[in-house]
Amino acid sequence: SISKLIPVEIRKRGYLNVATESYPPAVIVSPSGGPLTGWEPAIADELGRILSVRFQFTVIPFASIVPGLAANRFDMAMGQIAVSAERRKVVYFVTDYASTTSFMTTSASKLPLSVEIDLCGTSAAVLSGSVPWVFVNTIQTKCTDAGKNPISIQTYQSQAEANLALQSGRVQVDVSSTASLMAVTDQAPGQFKVIGSFYPT
Repeated sequence: SISKLIPVEIRKRGYLNVATESYPPAVIVSPSGGPLTGWEPAIADELGRILSVRFQFTVIPFASIVPGLAANRFDMAMGQIAVSAERRKVVYFVTDYASTTSFMTTSASKLPLSVEIDLCGTSAAVLSGSVPWVFVNTIQTKCTDAGKNPISIQTYQSQAEANLALQSGRVQVDVSSTASLMAVTDQAPGQFKVIGSFYPT
């Protein structure tokens, strides 16, 4: 009965055109070019069986997802896309997951990070257009108000690029979804540490 609700044009096409971003552990892009893995592709496989329609993913920069939906280039999007009042003006959300935002540093880092404002005076990598990006810019305002040194904010088009910026020493802190950062520490034991759980879901 649910599958009968799929619009005729999509049924004829045979698949849903789904936008996503590379954002482990929700969506993991294989370096060898194999199929996507992670919990969102797994959910899509289950939904596809229920709906009798394929979910065809296209990996694009995170900041392009909501504009792509608004321009009808995609039927839907899946990934760690935080619900916000601004985005709700353009798209509908179905939530399947909740997370907070954390800081990640190298294991050798001695930065005294325990509260948000401790980010002042550091260099930080963040995903362009993301909720953590909003969070870091909110902290930036607090730094100014408190007379502290500003954050050197470096934005990246993918979370993998932000992670690499920390690993290569271009930034001191990586600010992202707690779950995504924990996935990095799992993949590279002993190299990084995740600090705090700061921002609302």
